[in-house]
Amino acid sequence: MSLFELKFYETMIIVIGTLLGCWGLFHQLIVGGVASLYRISGNEGKIIVLSWIAHGGYISFLGFLPALQVFLYGIQSPEIISMLIVLETALFLLIVHSFISGFKTHPRPVKIGIYIKILFFLNVLAALLVQWSQKR
Repeated sequence: MSLFELKFYETMIIVIGTLLGCWGLFHQLIVGGVASLYRISGNEGKIIVLSWIAHGGYISFLGFLPALQVFLYGIQSPEIISMLIVLETALFLLIVHSFISGFKTHPRPVKIGIYIKILFFLNVLAALLVQWSQKR
């Protein structure tokens, strides 16, 4: 594997991570529209709004943090590799949860977010494998 391949994956982590982070922000913004569309009020509305906002914040964190860390420090340091391994675990659990909870029942924006998470998961996994193969 060449250094070019590693830089390509670093660039893709930055680009897709930023896309995932922006999608998380968008996820938080559409909460009001969903709550008003279905005219949900009372405790049900509060639970839906809080869960969507929390989920959007989590998605933003999973996207922006690795993108910023890889942009500032690269992928070669052990700390960044550890962070990416933890990120992979979190993304894997989130993707599995999305499919267990009923992928076909999710609205289109949630499905788009799942596809972005899968793309980011596969990209980070490929970058870690390239990094690991260069160290061997």
